[in-house]
Amino acid sequence: SDPVCSPSRAALLSGQYGHTSGLVRNSGNRGGARGLTRSPVFTDGLPTALNRAGYHTAHFGRLTNNYGDADGYSDPEPPKGWDTWVTDWGSQGVRRYYGYYLNVNGRIKGPYGKAHYRKFRNKDPRSCPSAKVRCNYHTDLITKKAIRDIKSVKKGPFYVQIDYAAPHDGATSGTDPEPPSRYIGTARRTPFRKPPGFNERDISDKPKLIRRSAKRLTPREFKALKKRYRKQLESLRGVDDSVGRIIRTLKRRNELGNTYIFFQSDNGYFLGEHRYSKSKFLAYEPSVRVPMVVRGPIAKKGKVSHAIVSNVDLAATITNLAHTDPRIASDGRSFKPLLRKPRHRGNRAVLLESYLYPSDRLDAHLDLTRPFVTGAQSGGGASASGATASSSAPPLNYSAIRTGNYKYIEYADGGRELYDLKADPYELNNKVHTRRYRKVYRYLADQLDRRRFCDGVECRKGVKHIPYVKPKNKHHKHKKHEHPRGQT
Repeated sequence: SDPVCSPSRAALLSGQYGHTSGLVRNSGNRGGARGLTRSPVFTDGLPTALNRAGYHTAHFGRLTNNYGDADGYSDPEPPKGWDTWVTDWGSQGVRRYYGYYLNVNGRIKGPYGKAHYRKFRNKDPRSCPSAKVRCNYHTDLITKKAIRDIKSVKKGPFYVQIDYAAPHDGATSGTDPEPPSRYIGTARRTPFRKPPGFNERDISDKPKLIRRSAKRLTPREFKALKKRYRKQLESLRGVDDSVGRIIRTLKRRNELGNTYIFFQSDNGYFLGEHRYSKSKFLAYEPSVRVPMVVRGPIAKKGKVSHAIVSNVDLAATITNLAHTDPRIASDGRSFKPLLRKPRHRGNRAVLLESYLYPSDRLDAHLDLTRPFVTGAQSGGGASASGATASSSAPPLNYSAIRTGNYKYIEYADGGRELYDLKADPYELNNKVHTRRYRKVYRYLADQLDRRRFCDGVECRKGVKHIPYVKPKNKHHKHKKHEHPRGQT
């Protein structure tokens, strides 16, 4: 719903859009640790609902930006609703893979490993994860602690949330992702695939504020992008190992058959699409569309659902499966029926939004609905959002709607985009000024205006009578159909 770390994680825990919870940034009063800990999401979110229903609840890994920092929130007391709390602590000079600290049930422990390291120096041995040697690599360590917690639950249901740092970049200085020692260099020959729209040649149909920031990638930037991509893959191989270890643990305990597993990310990432790299923020598919895999008793094995769901739907889905009610009114709705009937598409409409800059419209809305997040904000520039480090995509304010085959975007500073994702899945042709799509544009603009600051049931409503546009003859050449060179 919002392709930025902290707002997306808050949406997962609350089931609310940022415009409802007020948590729309990575820092300050409206985001990050400071905003989250002043919000009901911190005390009455998803874990609290499950805990009250008799679930053992445990968290491992990253919570949100500035947790354990004087500029965010520095009280080590674990939040309400969690029985086990093993969470990354401290943000000044944060180290994501080695040299990090953990808040372990209210006690600050670490550093785990050495913050200063080279390729094969001051790192875990390649035999990790191993019971015979000490392993500090973040992915391996928190997996070990999570497995230990799962084994400690003697009876009753449990909810375990594991937030891996991988494949995030390394230290805040912007270094590449750090793979576990056993996988260093294993993806160095992996082909870098260039989808249509990679380093997009023609962006004349994009709004002016997009054209202003999108500069074509240079050969040097492309070389760095390939290196970063391969490091991401290598770091994710450690996550693959961890998922396998957790699955095996559940299987040995005869709990795999009645356990639901959700695997997803908090936001996507540009890898050269639309000329952007090392960034997210925008409402284009590489940034907002992330994979989700679900395994569980009623989930159909090996099936794919093309229905539209959002991270605001997760809290409602999990509490539905747990036969309990959310403690916070949800903007999302349960997708439990899709697990049984994955072919069902439905008429879902979801919002995409970004408020990294101050917004008078959002302020006016929150003054009426969420007074606890109003007041002095942390500066007026984008840097106050905490989301602009090492980025090339502009952190703009926008609201968008995604429904049916379409996505419609409105930018606060002007500019609109409309994409037919069935005919143009790579978003190369903005149809907002195309006569054939005029009815679609007017319909979606009206729907977005109605839902921009929706709350609860208003957000869950489906759409009816979308004015679909029939595709042109398959031999018709699009204005700028791209055939990237060097595609593997």
